[in-house]
Amino acid sequence: MNVSLSFLVPGNRKDRAARPRGKPPAHRPPLALEALEDRMVPSTVPVIGNLPAAPIPSSLPAIASPLPAPIASAAPAAAGPMASATSIASAVQSLVTDLTKTIQSVVTDLTDTINLVTTTATTALPDVTKLLTTDVADLQTLLTDVTTTVTDVTTTVSDLLNGLLGSLTSALNGGSISSAANGVASSL
Repeated sequence: MNVSLSFLVPGNRKDRAARPRGKPPAHRPPLALEALEDRMVPSTVPVIGNLPAAPIPSSLPAIASPLPAPIASAAPAAAGPMASATSIASAVQSLVTDLTKTIQSVVTDLTDTINLVTTTATTALPDVTKLLTTDVADLQTLLTDVTTTVTDVTTTVSDLLNGLLGSLTSALNGGSISSAANGVASSL
């Protein structure tokens, strides 16, 4: 398989080795932006105030305009802000009701958790206390016995080393090794 790669070096146009082999690149048309068509769907939710809701397509006649003409209101023009204030107040009241329910649910969950922890701790604590009380007493006895044993072993090793040291010292000073060994045995 024969593969050849060539790279165009931008600074040297006359260099034949730097030019790509084969056809020159095809002319590409410049990029252009295309216009998008408007595909927005009118909302079916009523608008705040006295504006009409968007029509439902199935209820429109074939030659209807996209939005029906505003409905004439018997109320004066000042009723518009009042109606929107009422709908806003209703929405805020609904939000407050939902928030209150959520907070009550959280408080209930926290109360249940506290009760569960309290119940578990109340039943488990006496058993843990009893276990620790008996085990600590047993552990204290065991540690006392270990301390006594270590003290006895330390005393024995110390006596043995003192006897050996005394025997070696007397042997080096001209005494007999057998009498020194008998002295160590008698000191133990």
